[in-house]
Amino acid sequence: MTLWQRNNCETSMYHLDCFLFGRVITVIIKHKKRKFILAMTTHNESRFSLFIATLSLLFLTGCTSNQAIFPPTTTSMTSFVLINKSKQAYTVFTAIPGEKEREVRSKISKRKSVFLVEWAEFSHEKDVYLSSNILKNEYQDSHAIDGILQLLERAPGVPFGLTWNGGIAYTYNDYQHAQKTYKRYRSNPADYERTRNRDPRADPVNPAWHLGPLLGW
Repeated sequence: MTLWQRNNCETSMYHLDCFLFGRVITVIIKHKKRKFILAMTTHNESRFSLFIATLSLLFLTGCTSNQAIFPPTTTSMTSFVLINKSKQAYTVFTAIPGEKEREVRSKISKRKSVFLVEWAEFSHEKDVYLSSNILKNEYQDSHAIDGILQLLERAPGVPFGLTWNGGIAYTYNDYQHAQKTYKRYRSNPADYERTRNRDPRADPVNPAWHLGPLLGW
């Protein structure tokens, strides 16, 4: 795989730049005066190539709402879920194929806040492993929990974050936003509630921003 690569495409609605460095892809999407940045890493070259091809196709065809970056699959490779609870502002979940279990366990053996759970248990105990991480749910009707489950089933190896307030983090900016809002909330809950911006367009972790393009919901 090429160490560094840049591609771009443009339609009447979007301009898309893809920067590939090793196994890290950064995608910059420009729409009118707005700019969105996505970052993704993977250890699976074929899945990495599929992600790039699918993303390019979405924007070349106008990014219609019924297309998903991670389409449904009848043969999920997910056997375990890696849970990272090292940050209070969010919990990160990554689906792990069965053949990677031993490798992953050896890497996390000394990390108390990171652990593996079998997929069958995780998916049946979503209140224990997902809902319990939400301190204050600001997206009651968003289906964020079901969305995380679907993302993990469809996209092994891709990390997804569930934020302290029930949002979904997928990009670097999402995680930064979650840390900032969590700090404000813990510092002064009343002031946070009074001053927080309730406009969904200004909220990058609103589940709707991710569940639409990622799952086609």
